[in-house]
Amino acid sequence: MTSNRDLPTIELGYSSLRIFGMIGAGILMTLTSACLAFQWIPTEGLGLAGMLKSAVGVVAGYVGLLFFGVATAAAIWLLLKLPNGPIVTISRDGICDKRIAEEVIPWKLVADISQPSGERLLVLRLSRAADHVVFHHRLKGPVSLAKGTFSVNGLRILTIGFNVTTEALLQTCRTYHAAARTA
Repeated sequence: MTSNRDLPTIELGYSSLRIFGMIGAGILMTLTSACLAFQWIPTEGLGLAGMLKSAVGVVAGYVGLLFFGVATAAAIWLLLKLPNGPIVTISRDGICDKRIAEEVIPWKLVADISQPSGERLLVLRLSRAADHVVFHHRLKGPVSLAKGTFSVNGLRILTIGFNVTTEALLQTCRTYHAAARTA
């Protein structure tokens, strides 16, 4: 087992390369949706493809244009608003997600760490000891984590656009959590 003293502090942030990838995919999907919506692709005499020129194809194109356009704009906004420092800090003392609170959440307050299947987020289920702990949220002032402010299941840490995979972050958090429990 790894000693608690041997664990370095890890700082995670957004990956510009991943966000550029999301923007590129969003632009491609937005253009594809525009082709359907505005009927830029000639489809006469193409059988099944001719059906895309119908109202169903046009409606699907407009829905896709709206959805992918908004998603692409959100990715561009995220790229422009990228913070200069780390977003999530994992240390032997606990974990800190600066998007949620400035304070470190001690490992002793974390009962379990999980990843919902197929989702790119971690859920930290807090112990009963966290019921009376108040953290200061950056935007909302003092917030009690135990009252379900962030999630019914626990504290959610989104990993979309990070410079590490969700699975690697889960394993790292579990390693630090286990080391803190045995210390």
